[in-house]
Amino acid sequence: MSIFASTEDLAEVRSFYDDAIRAVLYETTIESVAEMELRALATMPAVMHPGVAVEPARLFVQALEECADEVAVDALTTITRLASVSASEAAGAAVARLAVDGVEGMWSQEIGRLEVVECQRARLMDDVDAYTLVLARPNEPQDAQGAIVTVGPGARGEGDVVGIVDVTLPLTWEEVRDRVALHERLGQARDAVDPAHLEDRMRAVLGEMVSNGDALEEGGLGPLCVLDRALTGRAASLPRPLLWAPDLGEEEEAWEPTRPRRRPRRRRSTRRRLRGR
Repeated sequence: MSIFASTEDLAEVRSFYDDAIRAVLYETTIESVAEMELRALATMPAVMHPGVAVEPARLFVQALEECADEVAVDALTTITRLASVSASEAAGAAVARLAVDGVEGMWSQEIGRLEVVECQRARLMDDVDAYTLVLARPNEPQDAQGAIVTVGPGARGEGDVVGIVDVTLPLTWEEVRDRVALHERLGQARDAVDPAHLEDRMRAVLGEMVSNGDALEEGGLGPLCVLDRALTGRAASLPRPLLWAPDLGEEEEAWEPTRPRRRPRRRRSTRRRLRGR
């Protein structure tokens, strides 16, 4: 059964998608493939979740396809390579149709090609591990991106959770290593780890979060999609928890991907500290 009760509901959701696309993808110029990935994934997080129904994914892809320009093609390519199965299949078909009309993307060749170059782990307070990574694309070795993932005990006491997940925009190698070192200095020790270790730990912990109903931090799904592809070479390979959770004591439940709802504001302190803005 559809989650939308009427044609009016569909029209309202489509209008919301149109507004989100204009606000996130077209307000300012996109300067790099990394910025395209992160902004496309931030446009409508629900569509990037494997649990989303086919209908809202189709509406979102349709809204992008009707933009019919290189930004739309790159955003659709991002969904194809980094997002959920239902959304990626629809987005891939839209990219093919636009190609027939001669519409191509600017960044399409490099989208989804980040690889892990370095991975280190630092122990922070309260048994929290901070994994800091250096990421790069084979065809753009002069640029790098930093990433951080924290894993530690959850507030409910039901096991570990993935806390902060963030990825920077492109920086020089020196800048990325400075950012990584800054986070690592918060811990008492740090050590190099195999990226496969982080993949295995994230797979286990994210799976527990799904089972326990724990939600990912606000703004974390887009960076998680990027890291998923960099670590595993596939899209939507790692489990996807709910998208956010309320403070303990509130009655509102964590949002599920099949319920259209406006995204909350990102918490600036975390993202600004990592990106240096």
